[in-house]
Amino acid sequence: MENNMNEVKLVVQPKFNFIYEMGMPTGRKIRTSLIACLIFIISSILLFVGNDTLENVNNINLGNFSIIGIVKFLAIFAVIFTFCRAIICTVVQYLSYKHTKYSFFEKYMIYEDDFLNQHKKNIQYENVKEVEIRRTIWDRILGFGIIVIYTSAENNRKNGLVIYGIRDVKEIYDQIQELIHNSKENKSSVEENNNNYNNNSNNDNSDNGENFIENMSKQVND
Repeated sequence: MENNMNEVKLVVQPKFNFIYEMGMPTGRKIRTSLIACLIFIISSILLFVGNDTLENVNNINLGNFSIIGIVKFLAIFAVIFTFCRAIICTVVQYLSYKHTKYSFFEKYMIYEDDFLNQHKKNIQYENVKEVEIRRTIWDRILGFGIIVIYTSAENNRKNGLVIYGIRDVKEIYDQIQELIHNSKENKSSVEENNNNYNNNSNNDNSDNGENFIENMSKQVND
């Protein structure tokens, strides 16, 4: 019985998709880096193409360097920096998904993230209040979805989990719902059986007490 409780029933892992991340909160750093890179690329092109219109500025020198030369250097540096930042953010997000796992057991689930900072969280099904699917138009187009698990934890910071980047989200949602429902049903059945047992025990004790008093009364009368 103990082994069955600790047997993994379902494992959910987010799937990384670069295009999908562009429209999600988890891809904010990648998105902002690419936007900044695009802005600097356009600025650099305008600087090089419009070199003739900046002739007056080009004649201003700071030591051995011209103002326009310094600006061009900074623009190129900004393009390289933001592009590299976008690549690094993409790799980090990909590895973060690879190291994130949601394991569902018979009576509880465990969330694990061991990339960079280690994070592990255990949620008992009896504390789960609601499980919700969220799918925007963006999710539907790319075949992804989000599952939100709400719990009764008092601390809002730890109040549930949001699982991003799920393929076949409806199928995963149904399996999670079934596990939680069965766990709560089994707990209710056990509690009901315990209550019935206690009631029967109390009735038996009461009957035994009455029989004892009755027998004592007969002995006194005799």
